[in-house]
Amino acid sequence: MTVKAGDLTKTVALTQAGAEATPEPELPTPNVDWTSDAVVSYDLPEGASSKRQLLKNIKYTFDENYLYVKLQASAAEFAAAPAEYLGIFVYDVTDGSGDGYYGWWNDAKGNVEFEGEHIGTFNGKDITLTIGETPVEVVTEENGDELVWTMNILRSAHENLALENPYFAFLTYIGWEPNGALPDKYEDMLQFVPASVEPEPEPEPEIQWGMMGCFVDNLWATDVPMTKEGEWIVAKGAQFTELTFKIRANASWADATNIGRAPGSERAVVNGKIEVVTAEYAKANLGGDAADIKLNGEPGTYDVYFSFENLEVYVMEQGFKPGEKEPQNPDPVEITYTVVGTIADAAWVNNVPAGLMAKEGDLYVAKNVPFVWNSTCYGGDYNVIEFKILETGTWDGFAYPEKNVDQYANAEITVQVGGENIALNAPEGNYDVYFDKANLKVWVMEAGFKPGEKEPLVPQPEYTLDGKQWMAEVEGMQVLFDFGLAEEGMLSVGMPSMDGTGFGLYMAGLYEIVPADATSGVINFTQYDWEWDEFADPVEMPYSELTATTVKAVSEGVFGTTEPISFTLVENPYEIAPPQTGGDGPSGAIENGEYWFFNGDKVMAPLAEGVTTGTLPAGNVIDGASTVKNIFTLTYDPDWTYYTIQDSYGRYLGQTDETGNITVTDVLPTDDTYAFYLWAVETGYGEACSIYNASYYYDITYSAADNKWVLVDGGYEFPETLPVLVKAENPVEEPVEPQAATIASVLALGNGATIPADTFVEGFVISNMDLNNLTSKKGMYIQDETAGLQFYLAANHTFKFGDKVKVDLSGAKVGEYGGAVQISGLALAKIEVLSSGNAVEPKTVAIADFLANKYEGQYVAVENVQVAKSDLSKTWVSGGAHTSINIEDADGNKFVVFSSKYATYGTSTVSQGAGTLKGIASINNGKIQLIFAQNSDYAGLTGTRFGEEVVEPEEPETPVATNRADFETFPERYGQYTKEFTSAAGWHTVNCAIQEGYTTDINPQFICIGKVPGTDTWAKAVCINGKTTASGVLESPELAGGCGTLSFNYGNLFSEANGVSFKVEVIQNGSVVKELTFTKDNASVPKLTKLEGSLEVNVSGTFKLRFTNLSPTNSTSNKDRVSLWNMTWTSFE
Repeated sequence: MTVKAGDLTKTVALTQAGAEATPEPELPTPNVDWTSDAVVSYDLPEGASSKRQLLKNIKYTFDENYLYVKLQASAAEFAAAPAEYLGIFVYDVTDGSGDGYYGWWNDAKGNVEFEGEHIGTFNGKDITLTIGETPVEVVTEENGDELVWTMNILRSAHENLALENPYFAFLTYIGWEPNGALPDKYEDMLQFVPASVEPEPEPEPEIQWGMMGCFVDNLWATDVPMTKEGEWIVAKGAQFTELTFKIRANASWADATNIGRAPGSERAVVNGKIEVVTAEYAKANLGGDAADIKLNGEPGTYDVYFSFENLEVYVMEQGFKPGEKEPQNPDPVEITYTVVGTIADAAWVNNVPAGLMAKEGDLYVAKNVPFVWNSTCYGGDYNVIEFKILETGTWDGFAYPEKNVDQYANAEITVQVGGENIALNAPEGNYDVYFDKANLKVWVMEAGFKPGEKEPLVPQPEYTLDGKQWMAEVEGMQVLFDFGLAEEGMLSVGMPSMDGTGFGLYMAGLYEIVPADATSGVINFTQYDWEWDEFADPVEMPYSELTATTVKAVSEGVFGTTEPISFTLVENPYEIAPPQTGGDGPSGAIENGEYWFFNGDKVMAPLAEGVTTGTLPAGNVIDGASTVKNIFTLTYDPDWTYYTIQDSYGRYLGQTDETGNITVTDVLPTDDTYAFYLWAVETGYGEACSIYNASYYYDITYSAADNKWVLVDGGYEFPETLPVLVKAENPVEEPVEPQAATIASVLALGNGATIPADTFVEGFVISNMDLNNLTSKKGMYIQDETAGLQFYLAANHTFKFGDKVKVDLSGAKVGEYGGAVQISGLALAKIEVLSSGNAVEPKTVAIADFLANKYEGQYVAVENVQVAKSDLSKTWVSGGAHTSINIEDADGNKFVVFSSKYATYGTSTVSQGAGTLKGIASINNGKIQLIFAQNSDYAGLTGTRFGEEVVEPEEPETPVATNRADFETFPERYGQYTKEFTSAAGWHTVNCAIQEGYTTDINPQFICIGKVPGTDTWAKAVCINGKTTASGVLESPELAGGCGTLSFNYGNLFSEANGVSFKVEVIQNGSVVKELTFTKDNASVPKLTKLEGSLEVNVSGTFKLRFTNLSPTNSTSNKDRVSLWNMTWTSFE
C-alpha cells in the first residue's frame, strides 16, 4: 500500500502469513518515541568498505516487547543499484569465537547465532519481512534523497531477540553480495543498550590453577587442583612418580597462563626457589615454548607453592612452607629418552616401552619401533609417520624446526630443542631410531641397519602425460594439449571456441612420449594436414619438471617459441570440435545466402561507394539484426571448395597484399588472381567462424581498439575477434544519428517537466572541482551556446572545468532549488566526457541583464564593479561558513559573490579595487549572485575604486576576531555525550552532543534548530549534558574585541523536568573575572522550541567564555540537557 503527499512517499509493506494460517494471538501495541534519548543513532563511518555503502544510518531502541528500527539509505544510490534482499543477524552476548555475520568478520561478538541472510525481500523499494513465523510490518518513506524503512520487530519472534542485551546487525544484498552493512565492522556490532545506559562491566573470570605432570595414577591426564593460601597458590600432598610437571590455569594450555621453565634451564631442587616463565614470554623472547618444571630428587609426596605475581615455584617437603627448609642437594636424576609419536597401540604416549632408548656409544637407540601412519591413528589421508624424541615421561625434547616437512628413512635428520613433529615419509613398519644428542641428529633406519649403512629411501612418484589433457596460456590465450583422449594415438591441440564453452581443433598428429627420467623427456610429434591429407616432418618437444598436475614443455614447432611453456592438468576434460571447411564436396560448411558479420554488438559494414580498398567500418547491432546495407552474400565454388563474398553494392571482397586491407572489385578476374577473391569458412570456434583468404590466409576479424573490421595473419589464434555469421533476415531501418538538444530547449520545458526519452545535451563544464567552491561535490554547471544548466548529481563527481560532456537527460525532471533551475539525482553513468582541457571564455554581459537573471548558469564577466566598502576587511569565506560578499557598481546596482566554506581561496582577503568580475551567474532565493569558477575570476579588481577613497585592509587580529561561534565547523553531528569535539576556530566541548537542524525530529537532528540565518546551511547546536558525574562543558578559544551582549538560541530538545540552568565564566589571563548564571523554569522552556536568550557580559579586551551545566535535577543520568546555537556577541571597548 503506497500513499503519496507532495514530495513525501510512504509505503507500508504487510507480510501475509498465509490464508490457512491459525489466527495469531493479540499482539502488544508498539510504543516508540523517536525523540527519546534512549534512541541510538549509528552512521556509516568514513572509510567503510566501498562495496557496502547503501545503508547510511540506523536508529534503534527497544522495550520488553519490540526492537524498533529505522534504516536510512540514499534513494539515488538505491535507484542506481537496487537491493534485492535484507539480512538480519542477532547473536547472544557471549564474546566468543563465532564466525561473524557473512563470514568476513571473524571473531565476531557472540557464539549462538541467528543469521537471516535473505530473511527480507525487496519489492521495488518496499520490504517483505518474516522472522520465523512472525510477519513484520515495514513502512517505507522517501523524502528527497532519504529512503527510510521503519520496522517494529517482536522480540518473541526469535530466542536471540528475547535475550537481555544481544548483538545485532543489518545488511542489504544484491544476490549474495552485500551492498550495505550497519555496522561495517564486527568490533562495532550494535547491542540492545540504550544510549544513556552504560552496560555493567563483565566480572573478571575466576582463575582455577592446577598442575599437569607425572603423578600417581595421573600421567599428564587431568589437572591436580591448587588453591589460594595467602600470597601463594598451593597444592598440598601432591604424589609425584617423577619430579616433572607444569602449572596452568582453567585446564587450558593458553600461552598467558601456561607456566614452565625457560628453555634449556637446569633441573631445580626440592625446597629451593624455582624461577618460571609463561609460554607467552618464552615464545616471544626465548625462542621456544616454556619447558617442563623438572627437579633432581626422589619421587614422593610434596607440597607445591606457586606465585603468579612473582613467577616463582617451590616444591617443599611435605608440611613445610617456602623458606622453612634448606634446599636439598641430591644426586642428578639420570635422564632417559623415549621415541614418542604414531606408534602402534601407543600413539603419543611419553613413556611407551617400545620407544625407550638405550645408550650405545655416543648414540641413543630404540630398536624395532612399530611405527604407523598418522592416518592409521586418526583417519584421513595423511600417510606419514610422526614422532619426537622426548625426555622420558615429559614433553620436553627434540623435534624438527618446521611443520609438515617430509623426511626419509635411512637419511640424516637435523633436530632442535622443541619444535614441530618430525614427519617421516616412509611405509608403516618396524624401524631402528638413532639419536646423536651432541650433534642434534636423528636417523630412522630400516631395522637391523645403523646410520650410513643404507641409502635414504626417497619415494619416487610416477607421473605421466599420456591419456590426459593439459592447459597452458600462450600470448594471452588458453591452449589445450590432448594426449590420446579425443582420439587414441593422436595429440590434438585445441583453441577456445568463441563462446568459451569448448575448444576447436587447431592441429593434430601422431605422438610418442620418450621419458628420460621420472620428470622429463621428449614428445615426438608428427602433424597431420587434413586439407592436403598428408603428414608433416616430425618435431621434438622436450618436457621437464613433470608432476602430477604440472609440466613444462618447449613447443617451438607448434607456437614458434623456444621458451618453456607451463601446462596444468585439466581435471574435467573438454570435447574438441573438429574443423569444417566443406572439403571437396559440392557444398561448403555453411549454406549459400545472405549474412551479417557480427562480433558482440558490432556488425561489419561495406566500404563506402567509390572506395576500393581499406579496412571495413563497424556499425551497431540493433535488436539482434542490422540493415540491408550491411548484408554480405556468400556463394560456394565447389570447383575450388571456397566461397566468394559480395557486399550490398555487389562488389567482391578480396585480399591482394599483406597490408591488412580488403580490396573490392565489381567483376571477378578469370586468371590466377581469382584466388585472391576466394575465402575459406571454418566452423568449430563456438558460434564463430574462421573466414580467411585462400591465397594469403589472413582472417577477417574485428578490432575493438580501432572499431574496424580488418585482415589479420593468424586471426584464428584469437577467436574472440572472429565473426559470427547470422542469417540476414528481417533487416532494420538505417539508424538516424540523434542530434543534441540545446540547453535552452530543455529549460523551455518548464519546472516539473519530464524530459523526453533520447534527449541529450552537449556542453562545457564551467564549475571547478579544484576550486571546491560549491556546497557539495555533487554540484556541477555546464553551458552551451544557448544557456547554462545546474546539476545536483547522484554521487560525487570529478568532471573538470573545460571538459566537453555529453549528458543523457532521458526521463530526468526539470526542477528548482532556491529559485534556480536544477536537475537532481542524475547518475554519473549518464555523463560522457568527449574532450578535456578546452578553453572556456566568459560572456561579457550588461549588469542590468545580469541582475535580470538572463544568464543563469552561464560563465559571465561583469564590468565596472567593486566590493562594497562594508566588506573590504573580510576574506572571501568568513567564520567557517558559506559566505556572500556584497558587490556594487557606480550606479548603485548590487549583487553578491557567493563562496562555499570549502573554497580553496576562502582565506584570501577580498579584492580592494574596482574592475571586472567573472563567474557563474546564479540565483538563490531571489538574490542574484556570482560563483567563481577560477582563481583568476577576481583578479580583475585592480583599478581605482569609485565613489570613495581606497581603504587598505587592516591586518587580521589575533587571537580569533569573530562575533559568531563557528559551531557549524564541528566535524560531525553526534547524539551521545562520550566524545570531545573542537571547531575550526577552537570552540571545545566535553560531555556534550553535537546536534543539527533538519526537516524531521530524529536525534541528533531537530526541526527547531533550523538553518544559519541568511544561509541554506543547517545550523549546529551544542547540547550540554547535566549528568552530575559527567557534567557538560563548552569553552571558547581566546576572542578579541571584548564582549558586550552575548546572544544565543537555546532549548530543551528532550523531555526535561527542571527547565534550564547553566553558568558562564568569563576568563582573562587564566583567571575567572566574571561569572553569570542563566536559569529558566520548566514552564518557560517547552520541549522542541527555539528560544532566544542573552546575557550582559560587558568585558573589554581579549577573553574566553566557559559554559557549564548546573544540573538542577542533580541526577547521575543524562538529564537537564540544554542545547545552545546561533551564538553571537557584540564588541565592547
